[in-house]
Amino acid sequence: MALGSLDKAQMRALSLSSRSQRSSADQLRAGQELAALPWHELVDLSLPEHNLGQGNASHNSQDLVALSCYMSMAGEPPTSELITLLETRGIRVALPIMKSEHTLAWGWQSANMVR
Repeated sequence: MALGSLDKAQMRALSLSSRSQRSSADQLRAGQELAALPWHELVDLSLPEHNLGQGNASHNSQDLVALSCYMSMAGEPPTSELITLLETRGIRVALPIMKSEHTLAWGWQSANMVR
């Protein structure tokens, strides 16, 4: 079956199956590779949402001050190393928070955050 012919549920099932077959070492390596990505180069600062209300002022990748991420769960590549790296570079990390009735809110990562 070609990947392009899978619907969202099938693709998710395939992804979860693949993750469950990874060793602990593979999981750790995936998290390290995630943290090693060139995040400042991957953000398209020409998009309107990155305009920061400054008209058509040009921005470079060093202007990045915040990024959203997720806290990894068992079976997912760990994101803790990435989050720590972003914070050491002065980039605030916004995390999704599931509230009652499955509503979504956002909060800033902090050292005393409870998972």
